[in-house]
Amino acid sequence: MLPPVRHWTPTRRVVMDALYFRVSSDRQTTENQFDDLLQVAEKDDSGRGWSQIRELLSKCIHEKAIGDRTVYSVNPNIVAELAALCVFVEQGRSSRRGAKSQPLFEQMKKDAALRKFDRLLVWKVSRLGRDMREVISTVYDLSDLGVDLPPKVRQRV
Repeated sequence: MLPPVRHWTPTRRVVMDALYFRVSSDRQTTENQFDDLLQVAEKDDSGRGWSQIRELLSKCIHEKAIGDRTVYSVNPNIVAELAALCVFVEQGRSSRRGAKSQPLFEQMKKDAALRKFDRLLVWKVSRLGRDMREVISTVYDLSDLGVDLPPKVRQRV
């Protein structure tokens, strides 16, 4: 007599998403990135409070008119609250000469090392570095930590 057939049923693991938003100048805003990535993240089945995160994101960018241009800045208190939820919003300069430190980028990498999230959603992979070498290095570092970085095409809703 043959043993009973066992059916393999995969255990569905909840994926924890982190979001990273960065713009490279004070005349750019991350707001255009928010909705795209939130639509993807809301499908992660983690049970996270995405409506709370959406609300915080709507309040974290401030506009200020200076002459004929608009300058954007982030609210550091809200940004800190979002970072605790693995949602990182950072503004800085893209050139090496004018670049300031990127504390939220560094925090995101530390959180990845602590396995606080499984997947990192970014609007453009170029947001992960100031040049191609840094982008590639970051992608490999995240991969080594077990963090999936889905391509933008798969992130489209």
